[in-house]
Amino acid sequence: MQLRRLRIEALGEDLFFDPAWDMMLDIFVCDLTQQRNPTSVVGRSAGIPHSTALRWLAALERRNLIKREPDRTDARRVYVALTTEGFTKMRLWMESELLQGL
Repeated sequence: MQLRRLRIEALGEDLFFDPAWDMMLDIFVCDLTQQRNPTSVVGRSAGIPHSTALRWLAALERRNLIKREPDRTDARRVYVALTTEGFTKMRLWMESELLQGL
């Protein structure tokens, strides 16, 4: 995620704008660190409006990459996490990228 930010700073975000990927990275990091990630934060971290984030989350959910979990204590809040399939695909992609870099 830090490399993406550096790339945006150097070359501009208009060349590399990919909200679905930014959201998947954010959710992956939260899953790795065992943090709960509300839908409102996922959209902000990707730099997109909440309504746009909800559309992208719906698309990711249809592909069985993420799941939404309602907050048991606050009905207004919904958390987002990777499905087992989504987490596995992200982990395998990260591992292949790391191996290619060696």
